[in-house]
Amino acid sequence: MPEKKQLRFIILAVIVLGTFLSLVASSGCSKKPATGVSSEAELTEVNTILVKKSFLDNQFIFPGKIEALQSANIVAKVPGKVATVQVDLGSKVAAGQVLVTLENKDLADRVQQARAGIEQAQAASKLAQAALQAAEAGLATAQANFEVAEANYQRGQELLAAQAIPEAVFQAEYELRYKQAKEQAEKALPAQIKTAHAQADQAQAGLKSAQASLSLARTAYEDSFIRAPFSGVIAARNINPGEMASLAVPLISLLNLNKVAVKINV
Repeated sequence: MPEKKQLRFIILAVIVLGTFLSLVASSGCSKKPATGVSSEAELTEVNTILVKKSFLDNQFIFPGKIEALQSANIVAKVPGKVATVQVDLGSKVAAGQVLVTLENKDLADRVQQARAGIEQAQAASKLAQAALQAAEAGLATAQANFEVAEANYQRGQELLAAQAIPEAVFQAEYELRYKQAKEQAEKALPAQIKTAHAQADQAQAGLKSAQASLSLARTAYEDSFIRAPFSGVIAARNINPGEMASLAVPLISLLNLNKVAVKINV
């Protein structure tokens, strides 16, 4: 009997102890650490706004215009009748592109004639140079012959003085040949060379004149093609095929729209 009472006491003690420990554990978990500052004091109140695309209400309108920094009113370099117009309003063109072509058959014929003139002048110049070279070569030969004739003449004088040859032989074989060689070397051939030089200079001048004529003919022919001075857009076309191109009236207006300026009146 005393053993049963002791067992009941132990069971009751275990139950009481377990209940106590459960209370202590639940109490410890529910407590927050003290910081000395309330949670309301830690938070700072701020205002926020949602960012989105919008337009400013403050708008200002000023009168103005947009101008190209580079523009040109293109005129013909030579007057003439228009054969073709290769562009129209709004056409995009590159620098050097042909815009308008004038009738130029007569100009093309002049170029061909000038080329033919150059060929003739070149041929005449070659002939004159050949004649000059021949004259110079002849003079060199004459001078060599004169030196031989002069030496023979001196030898003949010695033979004549020694009475080794008669007077007639000396005059015919020595003195005459000496005088002829001297005439050729000192007068005749130098005169020929002078004439050949003058003819060669004249032929060279003729060649230069023909070359100048060809250059002028080519320039006039090229001027019949009116080209764009820079890349841009055709802003105005004031000419049509069949009309006469004037040196004073612009045929084409060209604008370079890659760089523009905005002018505003404030």
